[in-house]
Amino acid sequence: AVKPLSALKSSVDKAAEQSLEVNTDWEDFYTHMKKSVRYPAMAQEANIQGYTQTLFTVKNGKVEDVTSGPSKLGAGTDEEIKRCIKSYTNYSTIPDGKYSTTVAFTLSGTGIDQNDLKNKDLRPVEGYTPLSSEIVIRGYKGAPGMSGRVNNDGVPAQGAAEPLSEVVVVGHGDINQSNDKVYDFVSLDRQPTFPGGMDKYYEYLQTNLRYPSEARANKVQGKVFLSFIVETDGEISNIRIDRRLGAGTDEEAVRVIAESPKWVPGIKDGKEVRVKFNIPISFTLGVSGAATTQGNIQYRVASQPPVQAGQENDKVYDFVSLEKQPEFVGGMKKFYEYLGRTVKYPIEAQKNKVSGKVFLSFVVEKDGSLTDIKVDRKAGHGFDEEAVRVIEESPRWIPGVQDGKAVRVKYNIPISFSLTK
Repeated sequence: AVKPLSALKSSVDKAAEQSLEVNTDWEDFYTHMKKSVRYPAMAQEANIQGYTQTLFTVKNGKVEDVTSGPSKLGAGTDEEIKRCIKSYTNYSTIPDGKYSTTVAFTLSGTGIDQNDLKNKDLRPVEGYTPLSSEIVIRGYKGAPGMSGRVNNDGVPAQGAAEPLSEVVVVGHGDINQSNDKVYDFVSLDRQPTFPGGMDKYYEYLQTNLRYPSEARANKVQGKVFLSFIVETDGEISNIRIDRRLGAGTDEEAVRVIAESPKWVPGIKDGKEVRVKFNIPISFTLGVSGAATTQGNIQYRVASQPPVQAGQENDKVYDFVSLEKQPEFVGGMKKFYEYLGRTVKYPIEAQKNKVSGKVFLSFVVEKDGSLTDIKVDRKAGHGFDEEAVRVIEESPRWIPGVQDGKAVRVKYNIPISFSLTK
């Protein structure tokens, strides 16, 4: 297996000491890269392996000046990394600055020498902060499979590389730094949860939240959006406000999260791992304009009417409020593979050479079927209709579970359409 560049060249270690920590801001960037990068067919055919360095600037929430470093790897590898960096859309969470990222391309298969790597002597570029993790793309020469991308003919692209799961992020220095990795909520064997389930967590919020006097006096209502990390021991850390409401509500939301009892940690590959969790907290005044009884705040999962007697079977649960979330049979990796096989690029979009992302929601029924499919954010050019079609034709899912019973659950997901060159 390929080693990170820092293990091959000791001179990089010094630069690594100055590199960025892998935090939740960059975690989303790495997730995007893992889902987007492909081993170029030209590079596979020519047995091109080695390292490429890409430089880019983040300014005012946008990326600029995306260029290759001094030593190019060639055969489409450098352009592929630049394409993926340009296609990332969440730079608003990343501080302004000049950054560099190192990506390793390595092949395995019959007749492949994994030690024949180009650009082993890459050095940090002055004026650019190297990211503290390297991305490794592992291709499999001669093994037919899907690249996971839809080509210009509307047919899933064929290639020799294995798809998304073979793009990995490796930390500088000691490879065994995986204990510090922060996982995405949906990428786990078991999601973290409050002791007793999310219903108990909502009870905790209702009991402990207090309406700030400033917000009550000014009749401020709304939601505070927060994120935090559930550590391997269940402690809550890295509490952040992603969207503020003000008038003392932000501080109150942080306080009640910080004082939360320990959670049950998430599990990945049989081990407890660190997991990023996002949650909104709603502050709502009573009908009279005063705070609710005893100043407590009602925490609301979604703007759904209260469940009446006899309507429990029709209740649609929020994704995060369950004992067990619904999932595609085999997990989300298999779902992405299903999308790669099934999605066809709309003819209109091909002609106009446009890309886009469709945001959808649907309900996973108690029998695993998908209903109430809606386009929440349209992309046009035929993307919306194609996204709905592929969800409609999806195999049945494993339903969500609450109180030991299968329940209806609302699920949100984006589907990206990107043309190959």
